[in-house]
Amino acid sequence: MANFTSRLRKLALTFLEPELPATGPAADAVATISALSGLGGGFDQVPSPLAMPMDTHRSDAWENPLTGVGTRDRDKAQAMHFRRPFDITFDWLTLQSLYHFDPLSRRIVDTWPKHMFRNGWDISTTGPVVKKKDRGPDWDPVRMDALPMPGPPPKATPRIGGGIAKPLAKMSVKTGSEQFATVLLDIEEEVERLRLVESFYQASTWGRLYGGALLIVGANDGATDLSLPLDEENIKSIDYLTVVDRRYVTTTTYYADYQAPNYGEPEVYRVYRTISDAKDPNSQSMFDIHESRVIRFEGESVDTIERQRLGGWSHSVLQAPYEEIKRFMQTFQSASHLLTDASQGVYKLKGLMQQLGTKNGQTLLFARMQMMDMARSVARSLLIDADGEEFSRIQTSFSGIPDLLDRFMQMLSMVTGIPVTILMGRSAAGMNATGDSDFRAFYGEVAAEQANSLKPKLKRAYKLLMLAREGPTDGKEMKISFDFRPLWNPTDKERADTNYVQAQADALTVANQIASPEEIAISRFRNGRLNLNTVIDIKGREAAMEDGEAFIEPPPPPPVVGAPDGSSEQGNKAPLGGSADAGAKPDNASKK
Repeated sequence: MANFTSRLRKLALTFLEPELPATGPAADAVATISALSGLGGGFDQVPSPLAMPMDTHRSDAWENPLTGVGTRDRDKAQAMHFRRPFDITFDWLTLQSLYHFDPLSRRIVDTWPKHMFRNGWDISTTGPVVKKKDRGPDWDPVRMDALPMPGPPPKATPRIGGGIAKPLAKMSVKTGSEQFATVLLDIEEEVERLRLVESFYQASTWGRLYGGALLIVGANDGATDLSLPLDEENIKSIDYLTVVDRRYVTTTTYYADYQAPNYGEPEVYRVYRTISDAKDPNSQSMFDIHESRVIRFEGESVDTIERQRLGGWSHSVLQAPYEEIKRFMQTFQSASHLLTDASQGVYKLKGLMQQLGTKNGQTLLFARMQMMDMARSVARSLLIDADGEEFSRIQTSFSGIPDLLDRFMQMLSMVTGIPVTILMGRSAAGMNATGDSDFRAFYGEVAAEQANSLKPKLKRAYKLLMLAREGPTDGKEMKISFDFRPLWNPTDKERADTNYVQAQADALTVANQIASPEEIAISRFRNGRLNLNTVIDIKGREAAMEDGEAFIEPPPPPPVVGAPDGSSEQGNKAPLGGSADAGAKPDNASKK
């Protein structure tokens, strides 16, 4: 039994999973888990319930011995099991062909990155980062939502490496203090020089297609061996950003400390050059690089054992929907074939078999059929023998095919996570259907992906840019905050309604002395666009409370309606949202 199990395991490792080494901790772990789950050491084939012994059949499910429903020997549905599909993650040529020549696969890969980078983001800062070792006893963290200082911004001074650049079209700058506006503009100038947005978009696209990609950050810290960790305290400049997909990257070592937060993650990568350097004949065809010098992009999430089987990477986003894409395209091709036979002509000939048995029967029959096909049209008549020939046309029924195609579209939308209105580029169908709910739900998913996946990568890239001594901040790290712009663009009427409702709320806020008019004005239009979040000066209010002073001066009482010009006496003025004084009588009542 032991020899049989060993041979079965080697056979599975050799033929079913050729990418996994036959020995080593990864193979042993997979074999152990496979054996415990009843797979017998294999990864691809799950035994059928009909081939299982009686004691391995499920007994915690519903069954009816009289009708046979749920029983192993009479219910055919019990033979259903999951089989590992074809693994296209290692088939680089198939993935490359699907992306470049299949429009549906390309749309599945490109949709998420296009929406994630479509409207860009805003950056803001409140000053340099103060490390713990430099914090004194009176250190007070700077609020990220501090208000800009009143007055015009200071004059900008030119910096080494270029002057003041305009913000990128995909990004804009808003500051917690106007004195940092010039620095942020210089940061965006460096971002434009390195083509950071373009590099991020490419890395995200290739990571989704091939299951992973690396953005190599050319941080010059004086090290000649890139396999060593990056020395962030000694970065001179950021020279380049290079994107390499997982086809040309392998993992050499992993973090083995199980108590570390990066346990099981790749530590050192090996990158293979795709283009040789003609100017440097001594250049190596490959080099090792530490994970601190790269920004990693992935495809679909995988567990630890599957990640080791994939060489430290993840699956392509086309892996899970691959079978559904194949069924969907096959269904459309079948419908296309039906169109070619939408109307089939039938020619009945008396004595056909006897005629085919004659010497020239086949030749005469083909000549007769060819003559009928040439003469048959809308403008011409068809002559047939009244006694021995008959011609009819059979129409192919297409009822139910559109509904079937819609069901396949919905299934494909489910496995890809992209609404049909976006994936297929079609408008919403049905009464009062606008598709707004589909777009809003999808944009919510994209916003979550921006916050959970894209934002940490952007923070890492901006941090390295600021740590460079020859960079825009002279090596001083700033507190950078990223605000992704909303993907949903309201209509003019929706925007006007929002402005009207917000103006009413602001009027109540100012009238009740919750915020000052200056705070409301700065909060609403601090970056040149309408912002619905209200920012108040917390420190100023706390200081006013300690001094026993009012932070907001109460407004003067409104004049009485109908009072003499210049009068400022308070009359029976109704409060906001209330009614007039009960003791005041209307004019008609006093006349009585």
